[in-house]
Formats: sequence, structure tokens, C-alpha cells
Amino acid sequence: MPHEQNMENLIADLLAPPQLFDSDTVVFMVYKQGFMGCGIHGLDTTLSGAIELAQFAADNDRDVYHSYDIYPVPLNRPPAFPNINQIYQSGWMNQEPLFSTRKKNYNEPRKFFSTVTEHDTIFYVIYYHQKNGYSGIWAVSKSVERAASILKKAQASDNDTITISNIYRIPLGKPPSPGSNYKDDKGWMNLSPVDISHLETVSNPETLV
Repeated sequence: MPHEQNMENLIADLLAPPQLFDSDTVVFMVYKQGFMGCGIHGLDTTLSGAIELAQFAADNDRDVYHSYDIYPVPLNRPPAFPNINQIYQSGWMNQEPLFSTRKKNYNEPRKFFSTVTEHDTIFYVIYYHQKNGYSGIWAVSKSVERAASILKKAQASDNDTITISNIYRIPLGKPPSPGSNYKDDKGWMNLSPVDISHLETVSNPETLV
């Protein structure tokens, strides 16, 4: 029946991965998946660099059940979905990871301190969590003003007031400090999100490079 076919097409569209274009400038995000403590554990401009970060994070984990996955994310462009709270929505993570790894051998995790400094190359990552449990990466930018504009535009079209959206500062090619509670370790998202309340938005942030 036409109605059933339309529903099948709608579901297929919802589950379809977001599209990357040849013109995109892409970064590679390392994301920790698990029952608890999901979060961003690294970012690099090369896949090989991101793989090194993912393998380092996995080897330094206390738990073999966490998966460290790598997703390509274009700069300054959210996925082509109607709004940030669409059901089954994981943003740029709504695709198969390019690489995935877990802890393979037991070893005592290394303790080290890592933080964002003025010497780091910083990327601003929009991360959101929905009331239905879905979460994901909505966009990445090298400019906090552009990231704020993309986020505010998404929030303006969001009819779900329970969606939690934040911007995090992620340094290029650098692993985060291990969290004090490894089961709830969110990587760079252990740090406080960026305060964007004082920032003015820019026009058409997705079109800027």
C-alpha cells in the first residue's frame, strides 16, 4: 500500500548515513562507546593519527567492553537532517565507523595529565544528548563563533526542550587525561563545555571554511 511504502521510505531516510562530499574538509573523531562513560577521546586531521589515538585510549582503558570508534566529520557542516532531535539521530555518528578497536591485552593503565593549552590547535565540537537516549556529534569547527552559530540554528529548529547540546574544546592529536572513574570517563568531555552565551552568531556558518 502507498502509505506503508511511504513509511518504509521515511524509516530508510532516517537510518541513512549522513553524506560526505569531495569538497569537505574532514577531521577524524575518536569516540568511546559503552554502557557508561561515552565521549570524545581524540581528534586528528589524518586517519592514521586518529587510529593512533584510538589504540592508545583502548590500551589505556581498564575495561575491554569499551569500543573506540573513528568517524569522519566535515568542518562547519551539520548532517542534512531536519533538526537536532530527529529520532534515531546520532549526527555524524549515524554511519559505520572507519575504524574500531578495543583493549586487547591487560596492562596497568598509564597515569598522565593532559589538558587544553594555548599552544594547541583547537577544534570546537557540538555534542548533543536526546531524551530518547540517542546522542552524537552534530558539527565541528575551528571557530567557536561558527560552532555557536551552527548550534543556535539547530536549537532554534528543535521542538524538544530536553535535548542537551554543548560545545567542547578538543585539541588536535592529543589524548585526554584518564578519568578518575574509568567506567564514567568521557575523555575530553570531562572538561566543562564552552560558554557561548556572550557570543554573537555569524550568518550562514555552514558555508564558511
